[in-house]
Amino acid sequence: MKAEELGISRYDWSSLACNGVPVLRFAKADPPAAPSTGFMTVKTADASPVTELCVASITSSEKYEALKQTYFSGVSKLESIVQCNDLPLRNFILKYNNRNSAAAL
Repeated sequence: MKAEELGISRYDWSSLACNGVPVLRFAKADPPAAPSTGFMTVKTADASPVTELCVASITSSEKYEALKQTYFSGVSKLESIVQCNDLPLRNFILKYNNRNSAAAL
């Protein structure tokens, strides 16, 4: 719908706001990102225990716990030491928001 059809003249645009932003700047802004489907594709670079742990940390809390026990049982502060995608494991889990694994931290 055009502004004129709503009874808004070009001269009113300077005082018109959308979400608190002047309408002309709002109109030029990048469009919002498409809504997420909630699915994510995980690709692995190798089959190392660290890679397995990173993937399990965001896909399966049961497998995550099993891998921690199998490969890393003697490692203290594991979630701070292990890096996944250049993030400490703890931050990786929180970023990708698997609530089951995050609750285990």
